[in-house]
Amino acid sequence: MQAVILNGGFGKRLGLSSKPKPMVKLSGKTLLEYSIDNLKLSGIKDLIFLNGFMSEKIESYYGDGKKFGVNISHHAESKPMGTAGAFLEIADKLQDNFVVIYGDLLFNFDFNRLINFSKLNSGIGSIVTHPNNHPFDSDLISFDENFKIQKIFNKPHKKNFLARNDVNSAIYFLKKEIINFIPKNSQSDWIKDIFPNLLGSLYAYPSSEFIFDVGTRKRINIARKYISSKKYTLGSYHNKRRAIFIDRDGVINEEVNGVYNYNQLKIPLFSHKAIKKINNSEYLAICVTNQPGIAKGFFSIDDLNMIHAKLDTELGANGAYLDDLFFCPHHPESGWDGEKIELKKKCNCRKPMPGMFIEASNKHNLDLKNSYFISDTAKDLSVSKKIDINIALVETGYGSLQDMNTNTKYLKAKNLYEAVKKILKNSND
Repeated sequence: MQAVILNGGFGKRLGLSSKPKPMVKLSGKTLLEYSIDNLKLSGIKDLIFLNGFMSEKIESYYGDGKKFGVNISHHAESKPMGTAGAFLEIADKLQDNFVVIYGDLLFNFDFNRLINFSKLNSGIGSIVTHPNNHPFDSDLISFDENFKIQKIFNKPHKKNFLARNDVNSAIYFLKKEIINFIPKNSQSDWIKDIFPNLLGSLYAYPSSEFIFDVGTRKRINIARKYISSKKYTLGSYHNKRRAIFIDRDGVINEEVNGVYNYNQLKIPLFSHKAIKKINNSEYLAICVTNQPGIAKGFFSIDDLNMIHAKLDTELGANGAYLDDLFFCPHHPESGWDGEKIELKKKCNCRKPMPGMFIEASNKHNLDLKNSYFISDTAKDLSVSKKIDINIALVETGYGSLQDMNTNTKYLKAKNLYEAVKKILKNSND
């Protein structure tokens, strides 16, 4: 497999004038060296550097890549052609499949999973998506249950715009034939000009792995702190990671006996603070929620998607995000007008059954034994009898009415924020 790294930025947001931004130093190594090291973990050693600003400095420093354990070929743009247009000048060097990475990223990422996913579908390419703490100024990707991309929402976004927090990460898997869709003799950008015209053949690859845009002076300082943190060092699917699973109604948002419209979703300030606190730790924040109202015909999957779009949008506006969200639409009993017969069944995903936890564990390579589940009901927390996971009961929602089994070990907290604080303190002790 081949990787093309785009090093064309001027670094103006970083305040650089003497070097290109991929050569910014983090703990003694350049940003590009971290990219090279991570690619090697997935066996990717054939690299093309597409260079722009101060290309001679990049070529002089990295050379043919031998001292870094890879093979690097360099190409300097004859003139600025944009992130996609620049590929026309290297078309004869491209393999049938390749990955594209922007040079101002710090990441810890398992490329083999992306490659395997992309080869299994029939698309022309895959866009890696991830949640971040600033979706309001990011390009957002909308996709269906089969991960086929339906729409790309380019920034800037209109006021009151609602969307799931699936951000373009600037990592792509592409097939060489995509070159045929790049206009000649004009600048073009992958996410703005090329991908929107290929929606029927593009897939999203959602990831919770560590991917961080080091594009501003503030973010380079944050990146320097990340380098020695578990959030970065354990950030890829190569490693077992821990999660804090969070029930939704009564825990993240106020309990109103069923949220069937996004206008009913009310998120207290402590939930924003709690999830942001998880985001700043090594844990993943994963929501697991039963939604039997879908089976009962009270609302639709589209309604639920809008509810979760509002959830993501409001969390993002407060600098927080969920790494993933799983829901169960089933219900075992019948008797409601308009119910969805195909969803009226016993399943393994409706809490306290462990299906959503197991699915999340397989997807994110989780260490469930050292993870936590926070809920407001004793019934849901009884999932710990089926899988080995730590549990916490909050007093919000129905929590103040619950009687836990005295033989069950659990953490008790006033609300989600207090529960997260206690979990993180226990982890650090």
